Amino acid sequence: MKVITLTRTSNKDIFISTDVFFSVTTATKEWNGIMLDHKEGLLQVDEVKKELKDNDFLLFTFIDGFGRKQSIELKSVKVTI
Repeated sequence: MKVITLTRTSNKDIFISTDVFFSVTTATKEWNGIMLDHKEGLLQVDEVKKELKDNDFLLFTFIDGFGRKQSIELKSVKVTI
């Protein structure tokens, strides 16, 4: 089974949070909400599905108001139970 994770990090070693989604639609909605905060372009569900199929992830990086490098990654992860 595959799930979609949305991970927010500050620098490489500090994880802020990770959300897990079972649906690409729900993950895309959350991703687009974050992109609106950064005045970035929005993605359609089909675009996210294709990107996850081709590359297994989407990555967005930015510098916050305190000069720290932040990243947001949407990733397809295989889960075994």
